[in-house]
Amino acid sequence: MKKIILFISIIFYNASIQAQELKIKIHPSQKYTWSILYQIKDFKNIYIANQQPDSTGVFRFDMKGKEPGEYVMLYDMNRQKKVYFIYNNEDINLEVYPEQNHKIEIKTSKENKIYLPFAGKRDYLISVLDDLEKQFENHKLPYPDRVMFNNFKKNLTKLLHSYLQKSEGYYVHDLIQNSKEYYGDVSLDQNSYFNDKLEHYFDDFDFNNPVVVRSHLLSEKVYKYIFKIAPPHDPSTAEKEYMARIKKIWHKIKDERVKQDMILSLIQAFVNVNGRVSKELIEKYYNTFPPEVQSQLNIDLVQKDLGLLEGETAPDFTFSDMKTTRKLSDIKSDKILLVFWSATCPHCLKAMPEIQKLMKNRKNWEVIAIGLEGDKTDWIREHYFYPEFIHGVFSNPENKWDQEIVKKYFINATPTFFILDKNKKIIAKPYEVEDVIKTVESMDKNKTLK
Repeated sequence: MKKIILFISIIFYNASIQAQELKIKIHPSQKYTWSILYQIKDFKNIYIANQQPDSTGVFRFDMKGKEPGEYVMLYDMNRQKKVYFIYNNEDINLEVYPEQNHKIEIKTSKENKIYLPFAGKRDYLISVLDDLEKQFENHKLPYPDRVMFNNFKKNLTKLLHSYLQKSEGYYVHDLIQNSKEYYGDVSLDQNSYFNDKLEHYFDDFDFNNPVVVRSHLLSEKVYKYIFKIAPPHDPSTAEKEYMARIKKIWHKIKDERVKQDMILSLIQAFVNVNGRVSKELIEKYYNTFPPEVQSQLNIDLVQKDLGLLEGETAPDFTFSDMKTTRKLSDIKSDKILLVFWSATCPHCLKAMPEIQKLMKNRKNWEVIAIGLEGDKTDWIREHYFYPEFIHGVFSNPENKWDQEIVKKYFINATPTFFILDKNKKIIAKPYEVEDVIKTVESMDKNKTLK
């Protein structure tokens, strides 16, 4: 009889091990009809599955065999609403209330009953401290704010110690251990404070802990260090400062895969922050990666998004107005406004008269207007309205965007503007004609003041 009882208990024990189901219900359930599950690893969100809710409004995922770590379920693509959680070979049952300040009820999961409350309290304390720190960048904090800062800093330390004790023996212990944030002495002057923070920010962070690598904590800490802590403001030194921060992190990471994923992530992140850093990362790191790593990033798309950057020399090209052939490098002028436009583009037809008015009596400027056309007929008529401009035209009846000049200058819309100095170096890339007017007037005003 004892053998039968033992056999039955083993069956139930194995069944409990293999259950490992993720259940998440978003309230109100009828509002959320689709979800995508990702695993977080090495600066990446790795797709796992997508799912519709069942008849009770619950999103169900089979987690059996999934790697322990942090996962995220995206349930509102338009507003990018998501829920993070820890998986470590146990059933997880969560109820999420987005309209109640994203409240989460943890029905099942020992790991998440520890980690999610900790993460919520930590994020709140850090948000207050970061707001005060941001104010401190611009001026010395008044006494009440310094007191508040120190109190919140103490509360953050207490929270960490408390949950380190609660999490002893759990998977999330290492995450909590590495969640510590470094905040210094706000009685210091700003330069001393932020230099100290940059120096010691990673003192208690282990880049090579496998639990950390499988969480969003890794990218959170890296991105905060690079972009948020007293970010460089001087354009002349920003690239060098950013690269120094990246280099510091690079040397702290031992796993080549993690290093590579970080660079791929940062190349994309810097496209809209400082394109020169993206280009330097490509040249210094990306170009040394093996092909299978390079293939993870659509480098052509990145290059297109970057385009030509301020400080680079504009590519030389030969152009013709159907009578005279010239080269960009042959144009002699202190300042050049290079305009790529089209006689069939409504925005261009509105912008060109405004540029003509702007440039009247500006003897130190030259306007080079390059028509990008499918058919030249409209351009032939329109370009005669601007006799003071230097004109050129490129046409392709099949596809005007499929031309070498378009690719060389990474043009994806007309009008596109470049302001060049006498050496053909790009000194500005105004987006709209209003930006052109402000930039030109500002440049001439500053020259007059000097």
